[in-house]
Amino acid sequence: MSEAAVAIRPEAVIAEARCWIGTRFHHQGRLKGGVSGGGCDCLGLLIGVASALQLKSRVRDVSGAQLPLVACDGADYGMIPDSARLLEGLQSHLFWVDGEMGLADVLLMNIDGAPQHLGLASQLQDGAWGVIHAYAGAGKVVEHRLDRGWRRRVTAVFRIADLAGIPVENSAAAG
Repeated sequence: MSEAAVAIRPEAVIAEARCWIGTRFHHQGRLKGGVSGGGCDCLGLLIGVASALQLKSRVRDVSGAQLPLVACDGADYGMIPDSARLLEGLQSHLFWVDGEMGLADVLLMNIDGAPQHLGLASQLQDGAWGVIHAYAGAGKVVEHRLDRGWRRRVTAVFRIADLAGIPVENSAAAG
């Protein structure tokens, strides 16, 4: 089977992201795991999931092949990321969602009044929307309900290139 024939489902992205739950928060970290050497931040979680599943960027090289999403990583940002630079990177490598949020979409969220935090849209057991993210406030990767407070923080939604052609089929409860 060719690489192009391998389909990534949103459920696989969420399953991999859930494997990171409990990984300690570490600025610019990219390693899954507990206390023994692992650690990631919100971008590191996305890059780690992308690496494990070999997810692609929407950017293509000169031959027309999609670049791996991990090739677009840049761990050269401060503790308070540059919002404009983060947005530019997301717009370059992912697809902007101008409609219904879907499972495994990347959420750009406000922290301290500026869009500088990322999470993955998940679905909880009760069908409600959740978010998986490396949250400094919790000191680790967590999953919780995307309640009104967290929904208000969402400033933009992006879709990973591998999932861009998959119709949104889930209908999580409003939370």
